[in-house]
Amino acid sequence: MEQTENDYELNGIFPVPIYRAYRDSDLDTTEESEIEDIFKEGMFNQDWIDENEFYYPEGKESSLRFNSTSADQYIFNTKLKKIKQFCEKHIKIYVKEVLNPKHEGDGDLYITGSWLTKTRPGEYHHPHNHNNSIISGVFYIETLEDDRIYFHRLKEVNEWFEFEAEEYNPWNSSSWFVPIEKNNLLLFPSWLEHSVEENKSTKNRISLSFNTFARSHGSPKLMHHRRLQEAQHQQNEK
Repeated sequence: MEQTENDYELNGIFPVPIYRAYRDSDLDTTEESEIEDIFKEGMFNQDWIDENEFYYPEGKESSLRFNSTSADQYIFNTKLKKIKQFCEKHIKIYVKEVLNPKHEGDGDLYITGSWLTKTRPGEYHHPHNHNNSIISGVFYIETLEDDRIYFHRLKEVNEWFEFEAEEYNPWNSSSWFVPIEKNNLLLFPSWLEHSVEENKSTKNRISLSFNTFARSHGSPKLMHHRRLQEAQHQQNEK
């Protein structure tokens, strides 16, 4: 088709993948029991424990507005095996479709940490990302009406300049939300900052989050990244 001076193209480059999968079954009785046991083991609020080194047991009211995380930070090591298998299946698809690694073994990701998060009425989760991880994931156990997770554009991009938009779209927004439902699994790059808005309902939002890393480091770029991570960790310990 012949083009005129009024024709134009608008293309996107370097898109950020947000992968969604659906589990077609609710929790079974074993999974419900294991989740209840995890809560009974205790929850902590990250900002509170950093300052006061204080754990509070499940059932004790917290006056804080930040949500709480399970004391067990490696849930998949001993519990919720079927949910773990579901997540691992989709991690493999994500790796193949998104990362498509050249070096043998780089695509063999394993789940490192895994934990439950409970967001009570009046609580929220501040913007954050996940260090020392390649892909992060969230499986939603209990969600709210019209629930969502927010993703945030890199701060380096925002530092140039920003106009007030008449209407926001994927091009001019510094954050964007993705609707979520019970039994959804979301996978995304671990560097991507994300947050959860305040729970204004009377229910609890419950989710299971996890991180991943590669079993082998055949790629020179991945090995370099690993050395940087280790150097940063050593520096933080000084």
